[in-house]
Amino acid sequence: MGTIAGFDQADQAREYYEKALLLGFKMPTLFNLGSLLLDMGRAFQQPIYLSEAVGYLAQSYAIDGDDATLKKLITASSLAHRFTPKDQKLSVTRRQEAVKWLDIGIAQKESSAYQNYGALLYYEGDVVGATPYFKQALAAKVPEAAYALGLIYLNGEGGVAKDEAQALHYFELAAKNGQRESKDEVDRIWSNRFTRARTIADFQEIVDGLSSYDESEGSFFYTLNRAKEKLRQMRLVEGNLHRVSALPEGLVRFNLCLTDVPGPNGAPMPNTDWRVVEIADPSSDPITLPALVGGKTDLRGCISIDSNGAQKLKQALIGGHTLVWIAHTNVRFLALREPVSAGNLELILDPT
Repeated sequence: MGTIAGFDQADQAREYYEKALLLGFKMPTLFNLGSLLLDMGRAFQQPIYLSEAVGYLAQSYAIDGDDATLKKLITASSLAHRFTPKDQKLSVTRRQEAVKWLDIGIAQKESSAYQNYGALLYYEGDVVGATPYFKQALAAKVPEAAYALGLIYLNGEGGVAKDEAQALHYFELAAKNGQRESKDEVDRIWSNRFTRARTIADFQEIVDGLSSYDESEGSFFYTLNRAKEKLRQMRLVEGNLHRVSALPEGLVRFNLCLTDVPGPNGAPMPNTDWRVVEIADPSSDPITLPALVGGKTDLRGCISIDSNGAQKLKQALIGGHTLVWIAHTNVRFLALREPVSAGNLELILDPT
């Protein structure tokens, strides 16, 4: 039983299996009942169900000696110990039961035994003792082992120095093999790197690192798309720094009508507070920069710029700086409409 739809259905299934045992149907009833109780114990974190699961699965294993049964025995006994409060006397008994099945599993080179032995020691605070077991489980391609090793390097446990890059390596290994918690850790690390990123190389590293993930992983793609947009903006600013703007001599007049999106399909934005800033450094955050010019749009969504403001915009463009329009937290990069006409310049929202 892979999932528990509800306690009542699970309890009813348990009743049927117990009746089958009374009628003498041992196999596969023992295995099915043990599996059901394992699912119940794991879903509700109830050690009593897990301990009962061990009893039925042990009987099943004595009959069939099947690897699948041993794997469930290792899981059930390990979880029964983990979910039992340490101050209860049963904790010692259940630890002994877990170690017994873990030792049997390791003797038979069952990969889950290495992982669960590592987890047992890890949760007891013996990170040094747990690490070799996690590494053996990792060699057997157990994704939970990669997650555990990622935590050790992320937190600097067991005498290991904190190493975010090594932690990310293990988390990504686990995430790409379906380990759910690792996906959260991968997203958290890349999100933190996005917050710390300052250079084009920083954002390119984020794009490269997240591009290999499936598009269905929405949390990854939020960070990826933010990094792509920031990278695009920074390269635009850097490109403008190396471009000379040939503008008309003397006074010029700038025309700009604001729309919610670039292009002819954008809706006008009337009576909207706005400001234009200049970016000379690709790493600058436009929101934090002082305004060159500012005001409120008219009923058509157009802005009025006096000659002093127009001169500031002109000098910014001549210097290879990038102009950015900001309304509240809405940020849009601006560009000159080509071809440039004498004395009358039109700014448009950059369509790229």
